[in-house]
Amino acid sequence: MGKRIGLSMRVCNMGAYKEKRDCIAHDWYKFMQDSFPEVSWVPIPNLGSSVLDYIQLQEVSGLILTGGNDIGEEKIRDDTEMALIDFAIRNKLPVFGVCRGLQLIQHYYRGPIKPCDENIHVSTNHSVSFTHTIEGFTTIGGCRVVNSYHRQAVYVDSIAPSLMPWAITDDGCVEGLFHPDEKIVAVQWHPERTNPYVTDDQRLMAKVLNIR
Repeated sequence: MGKRIGLSMRVCNMGAYKEKRDCIAHDWYKFMQDSFPEVSWVPIPNLGSSVLDYIQLQEVSGLILTGGNDIGEEKIRDDTEMALIDFAIRNKLPVFGVCRGLQLIQHYYRGPIKPCDENIHVSTNHSVSFTHTIEGFTTIGGCRVVNSYHRQAVYVDSIAPSLMPWAITDDGCVEGLFHPDEKIVAVQWHPERTNPYVTDDQRLMAKVLNIR
């Protein structure tokens, strides 16, 4: 069996329908197909701690924690992804967080999540500055414009002690973080929403997730 990457899903409320449903943006299908055609990807349902049986059955070898749902909004998703991170650490699986995924990693390591300026961070683009070299990418002193779709943020002055920032905004939001001793890296922007895709995002994800 080839490489299998699990992608978490958001919880969707369907209005007139009583049941909640899991969903994932179509952008992710195209991004994974175009960026990593050699990889099988597996949508991960929100099952709480019982999700661990599912990912072992699916033989998942890495995780992408996707965006959507603020932390605290849907307990079943919070519980599912916290269990996923715990399992990944215990079993040496790589984790790549995107948007909410970055915040969830901060939450897992008991760091605070705070509101950010919506004029700067909601449905817009802004610059980030790189403060560390991450996974072999020389980014120190450089900068880049990224997309932004979040109302909550991790701030550099309150990042969890276990984590390190590698990209920050002018107003002090952490837009890239990593764990120095675990295979855990995250970005606040959405690689799957850029058009065209950014090669550095694809290369970084491939390296973190052991795809190439």
